[in-house]
Amino acid sequence: MNAERLHALLKSLSKEFIERKTAEKVITLSVALTELANNSTTATQEAFVTAKEDVETALTDSASDCFSPTWQQALKEIRGNDLCGKTLADRIENTIQSNQLTPAVCAQKITEISEDFRRFTKAVRNGIFAFEEFGIGAEELGAGECEIGILIPRDAVDGKLYDFGKELQNLTYFFDAISEVSTGKKDPLHIRSISSSELLVFLVAGFRFCKCLAETVGTLVDLYKKVLELKQARNDYLKKGIPENIVKQVEEHANTQMQEDIHKLSVKVVEDYYKGETGRKNELTVFVERSLGGLADRIDRGYNIEIRIEQIIASSDEKEDEKAEQERLEFQKAVESIRIMAPNMQYLKTEGKPILMLSEEKTPKEKQSSGQSIQKQTVKKAKKVSKKASR
Repeated sequence: MNAERLHALLKSLSKEFIERKTAEKVITLSVALTELANNSTTATQEAFVTAKEDVETALTDSASDCFSPTWQQALKEIRGNDLCGKTLADRIENTIQSNQLTPAVCAQKITEISEDFRRFTKAVRNGIFAFEEFGIGAEELGAGECEIGILIPRDAVDGKLYDFGKELQNLTYFFDAISEVSTGKKDPLHIRSISSSELLVFLVAGFRFCKCLAETVGTLVDLYKKVLELKQARNDYLKKGIPENIVKQVEEHANTQMQEDIHKLSVKVVEDYYKGETGRKNELTVFVERSLGGLADRIDRGYNIEIRIEQIIASSDEKEDEKAEQERLEFQKAVESIRIMAPNMQYLKTEGKPILMLSEEKTPKEKQSSGQSIQKQTVKKAKKVSKKASR
């Protein structure tokens, strides 16, 4: 994660802590537990219950719980993943439940959590101060902006610029399919930023395209989770020295199942989203199917796609015409859809060699063609489908 994004992350955390008064409420809970351990009375018991409820309220539906996968990963890297939102709430609840019979021990452990939180919030404040002193901006989305983030594992391109460039061509081709289906044209996808700690590429895109991409990729990841079980079984077979023909059968079944599911998904995506001429539907279905096959292969290899969108705050003083109101309502639906699909797009840590071979690339290190050659193959296949449909 680059410095501007880390700055934005810290500002978001600080805003959450301040608005929810999380630090004060965690400290109050720690004090209440200590007093209860020292002198259990009706008053101290009631104070503890009230403090516990206040902490639960402060940590429910936190903004940090809705962070994108790369922000969640960054939060883990700065050692704050168990000090925010639901994770912190669960940590506190588990501590209390497992030490009910020993109030003094429970109070001590909650005090330790409170101290951890105090140190973390101090580090967040200091980090924001340092970034501002050094004049490093915060890479935040403006109102109504949408962003696509793509994590490309370094070993997928051998860390080489040429292979990285070819892979960006492939991904552009895959996204072109979803873009044309959702908006009727290919989105130019301007680069917002690139992070080199992991190969993270962030792109600016329209909200209609992002909505379609979120729903499509979210569903694709769900479909892949079924294949992931087969992949894990295949990995176990390999470790146990199961005969190669049995391992091959598992791999073939995984690819057949995923290909069938992707075909159904491609038909549905085109039917649900495409508003253009009917004659283009067959070609687009093949285009989308080919693209989703390529994306599924990459999810299998550890790629991750995430989407962020920033809400538009409508002014009560402004009177919208019918077109503007319709646009705003459509945007709001996109925001809700993207946030609903965000958990489905969480990063999947896959292990072992890839099991999917739905595109012509056999392994991440043996890429046989670029996005241009993929496109040629898809056009040929689309023409065959169109001919069959016209007979």
